[in-house]
Amino acid sequence: MTGPGTVFLFGGSYGTSFHAEKWLSLDVCGMLGVTCSWAVHIYALVVIAVKLLSNSMVATVIYFGAYVPAALLAMASLYKAWTTDPGAVPLGARPLTIFRRASSESLGASS
Repeated sequence: MTGPGTVFLFGGSYGTSFHAEKWLSLDVCGMLGVTCSWAVHIYALVVIAVKLLSNSMVATVIYFGAYVPAALLAMASLYKAWTTDPGAVPLGARPLTIFRRASSESLGASS
């Protein structure tokens, strides 16, 4: 069953509805932001590798030892932020009950 905000890609349903199998933000502003972010990361990796590592062994070691892993972690974090929704509430969720309630005696109020 599909609902509004669900699209079929690669054999599964993606979207932001309760009926989507995998969560994926498909709004225009989100897609534009993700595209720009990925483009900046990939452009920086390519430009540094092609233009700035001109035969310097120290720069190459620093690039592949520190910058590339950091950039890949940033891209993985961007992907997880784009494809997960930590604020989603399941369709049949009920609020938690509170076992202890604060009263005026426990708050230290005296007359």
